[in-house]
Amino acid sequence: MKDLQLLIQSRYPILYVETYDEERLEQMLVRISRELGMPLFTWSISQGLEGPGAPFLAESRQPAKLLEEIRERKTPALYLLRDFHPYLKEPGIVRLLREIAQGDLGWLVTVVLCAPAIDLP
Repeated sequence: MKDLQLLIQSRYPILYVETYDEERLEQMLVRISRELGMPLFTWSISQGLEGPGAPFLAESRQPAKLLEEIRERKTPALYLLRDFHPYLKEPGIVRLLREIAQGDLGWLVTVVLCAPAIDLP
């Protein structure tokens, strides 16, 4: 957990966690978000975006719309995106993730991609 918290505090904008135990990862992120005073949002294709004040985007189940909103909000937050790996085959999704990663250094947003296997473009 300390390594994950250190990566988030170091402002790594995108983390990819290979795990079958989504629940454990989410529990760790809940603790980290509390310690850092940042909201945690979770996403899955079936549930859409969940978290404090969510959904702030009506089309939150659409991966591209979700990433566009994250990019535009620029509000300190953690985002846990479950089973996002199939969408990494779409050039538009990859581009949006790159734009989030290359965004302003002044805001602290970490997108945590969670999947049972690593499948990077």
